Amino acid sequence: MFFIAGMSPKLYQIGNVMGECPACGAQDKLFLVKRSQTLSLFFIPVVKYGGEYLVTCGQCASLMELNPQMGKRVERDLNTRISPYDMHIIKNKNLPRCPQCGRQVYQDQNYCPGCGHKLER
Repeated sequence: MFFIAGMSPKLYQIGNVMGECPACGAQDKLFLVKRSQTLSLFFIPVVKYGGEYLVTCGQCASLMELNPQMGKRVERDLNTRISPYDMHIIKNKNLPRCPQCGRQVYQDQNYCPGCGHKLER
């Protein structure tokens, strides 16, 4: 007797939500998905666990990770507005911005002019 089991990541589309992109500052609809791991037994999904919320900007195509508490709130009510402070930039397709406050910074700056956060180069 043998068992066929496996784990794989699954993406679940949650939808479009309103918010401000921390990468480009656009007040636009952001696309929200939830990524979680699924344990399958004989190719049938049995257990879904974990989960992180990923957001993509429609203007600059940057990828951000959403705070899990805010992600659960948005999942219950899609009319919830997302703040740039609730997101962490994973991949920025736009001008460099401060990871702490989202303000635009220049290549020669060592500290953010908005919040004073030390920039890693």
